[in-house]
Amino acid sequence: MKKILENVLLLTGSTVRRGEVFFSEKAILAIADSFDEKDVPRIDGRGLLLLPSLVDVHVHLRDPGLTRKETIETGTLAAAKGGFLHIFPMPNVDPCPDDVETGKYYLERLRERENVHCHPYASLTENQKGKTLVDMKALYGLGFHRFSDDGGESTEDEKLLKKAFSFSEETGAIISLHCEDKSLERKERILFEGEKAEKLGFHGGMTNEAESTQAAFYIEMAKRYGGHIHICHVSAKQTIEAIAKGKREGVDVTGEATCHHLTLTQDDVIDTNFKMSPPLKRKEDRDALVQALKDGTIDFIASDHAPHTEDEKKKGWKEAPFGIVSLETSLPVLYTDLVLGKKALTLPELIERMAKKPAERFGLRNVGSLSPGQESSFFLFDPEEHYRIEKADFLSKGRNTPYQGKEVQGRVVMSFVDGNVVYRYGKGGTA
Repeated sequence: MKKILENVLLLTGSTVRRGEVFFSEKAILAIADSFDEKDVPRIDGRGLLLLPSLVDVHVHLRDPGLTRKETIETGTLAAAKGGFLHIFPMPNVDPCPDDVETGKYYLERLRERENVHCHPYASLTENQKGKTLVDMKALYGLGFHRFSDDGGESTEDEKLLKKAFSFSEETGAIISLHCEDKSLERKERILFEGEKAEKLGFHGGMTNEAESTQAAFYIEMAKRYGGHIHICHVSAKQTIEAIAKGKREGVDVTGEATCHHLTLTQDDVIDTNFKMSPPLKRKEDRDALVQALKDGTIDFIASDHAPHTEDEKKKGWKEAPFGIVSLETSLPVLYTDLVLGKKALTLPELIERMAKKPAERFGLRNVGSLSPGQESSFFLFDPEEHYRIEKADFLSKGRNTPYQGKEVQGRVVMSFVDGNVVYRYGKGGTA
């Protein structure tokens, strides 16, 4: 069905203009100041900003296998609330998608339950153990065009990496890597080394080298064997330098930053809702990350949404699992802190790094901007609304957020996927 979204504000570069969008389930058909079409249903945009679908290449949905933490339904509804209408679920589910049979089951389960578009990763190695490469060709033929170690065991098996990276070079498949060199890890890896860790009773802690050394190794392997690699949740200044070096040398490498690593440091740590991997670092690391995002060394933003139950997070520093929920909070926190606060990015620059750039890198066609021919997945955003983040209001099952009570500005009011409303603020998350 064709529809008209009227009375919306459209971003064109650094300017804003009022207009209307004519669209169907398949695509945006036209954008103009106004349309005269008769008998076409109209939706009032209430004078709000219309923004393209955000794209999140790093999401943990926990389903199947860990549905006490999250389900496909709750996770994708949380994504719609956050403006992420295309997401890439990681393969740390049970059963893990590491063969064709399990891959088919996983794809079918997602399609039956998703509220937004899901583009799942297959595991890079069998059961994410870092030992045996999956049948990448068979999984690629099934539709898995992205592979990830998903924070499983990092591998330094050069023969395995040669095969994987060579396949990536031949096909264009993206390999996403969570960089953590186990040999350089301190005994207590829960927090970053320093004064905060000492105050909380952790002698030692994670080092920057535990991340950057592994990233540099993978980049060197890609330089040697080719391939298209992506470095997940960059948090260390030295990792930024390794990525910059790789790009200068012609390696096809990209990197992502998360909202929490862009806005928080180890000094903000209070309780286990701040326990994440990699851990929050120094102010100089955070500032370097913001600058790298601005200058393009870090290519875009991802959430690393990682829900856990409240009981699990209450187990204490050593037993509580790593990770925070972030699909519903990333956009308002980044808009508040980086656009309105630090003025490190403009709103168009922020949206480019959350929509267009990840869409382009991960092969999504007609996604990430608003123009005729683009997919009709977009959302209305109120940049003026002030409110406090309250975990009780989350649509995700997870409540593990470090942003509880934070004052933010900017709210997703309505989200459309393929021309249909999938989220509306004030309606319990449903249309």
